[in-house]
Order: sequence, then C-alpha cells, then structure tokens
Amino acid sequence: MILYLYLQIKPLQNIKFGSDLTKALGNFSSEITSIDLDSHSESFVITKAIEVIPIVEKLVLHLDVTDDEPSIGNISMVFETLRRSRRPLICIIEGNHPNIDKILKLSGIIPHDVTSKELTIELVTDFLTTQS
Repeated sequence: MILYLYLQIKPLQNIKFGSDLTKALGNFSSEITSIDLDSHSESFVITKAIEVIPIVEKLVLHLDVTDDEPSIGNISMVFETLRRSRRPLICIIEGNHPNIDKILKLSGIIPHDVTSKELTIELVTDFLTTQS
C-alpha cells in the first residue's frame, strides 16, 4: 500500500479538503490511500491516521504550510511516527513554517519545494516507480 499524507498547517479559514495532487495520484495508481490532516485535527483522528504508517510500503508526505499559523497542533504525533517508522518516503512542501523546518531537519526528512504541479507529479511518480 502507498500512503499519500496531506498535512496542512494553516489558519482554519484557509484549510481545504484535498490537494491538487490527490486526484493526479489517484489516477496514477489505485493502490494509493489518501489521508488529509491539518493543524486543527483532533488527536483521535490523527491517532487513527498514524496507525496506517507502519504498514505502508511507501509514503508521500505533502506539507502545505504557512507561518501565519504558529501552532502545529497534534500534527507533531505524525512526525514522531514517521521518525520511528523508517518507511521509504518523499516529502514535498508548499510554503514555509519555522517549526516544521526544524522538525524535518531533526527527523532527517529532506523536503522538496513545490515549484509546479507538473514537476511535483513527476517527482512523486519517479519516487513511486523507482524506490523500494
């Protein structure tokens, strides 16, 4: 199973359901499970979502962040799970958030900046077809 994990750290009024990549990745493979979380998600929802991480083969982590939202909320639980899981993953990031930058560095996760939807899809597709 492949997990596409879309994490948003934004003010509540800017949260959207699904990303531009959700549909594109769904067209790429039916094996992709998509989970959307945000900095306002309840801990119960995040706990249920992170139960999936240890059983996936590959993980696409998509961070959509802004420094307008100082708190990352319960999302920190996701990063702790990722740090321990050691699953092959690719991280793509839209925006900047100082706390997320620190967490990624401490977790050893190297983010790829989103420059365009097409290049991001190409990067993720390459990861999904070549990484084991």
